[in-house]
Amino acid sequence: MLFLVFPFIPASNLFFRVGFVVAERVLYMPSMGYCILVAHGLGRLCSVVGRWGTTVLSVSMLLLLLLFSWKTVQQNHVWLSREALFRSGIQTLPHNAKVHYNYANFLKDNGRHHEAIHHYTTALRVQGGHSTERGRRNALSPMVLSLVLGMWRRFE
Repeated sequence: MLFLVFPFIPASNLFFRVGFVVAERVLYMPSMGYCILVAHGLGRLCSVVGRWGTTVLSVSMLLLLLLFSWKTVQQNHVWLSREALFRSGIQTLPHNAKVHYNYANFLKDNGRHHEAIHHYTTALRVQGGHSTERGRRNALSPMVLSLVLGMWRRFE
């Protein structure tokens, strides 16, 4: 249980803000604790339910493992390129200004300026509604706005 709870506390934003949403890099130890907990629970259940119950539990765990393995293989396609990663982020979190801003930077770097302008303006519009990002927005908005306006004039 300690592997599950204690490593998760610093990344949970419960006691202090760490500046990021829970990411994979901070979930390795809690997921180890979860796996240990599941294995222990499965062992305890198998000792109680008998032979047929053990078979059903084993087949269920195998199916669950196969399902999660398939999901992992599907997710690996997202990590093939930066563009695929950013597009996945936009599909998953369409109201996240940071995702739109990062994708706009990627598009700008690849010469796709009209699409970049769209995502810069979307980032500014989306970010305007979040009061928790007020300090970052005030520092970022003029810079992004001048960048967008400069690109707009140049490429129209």
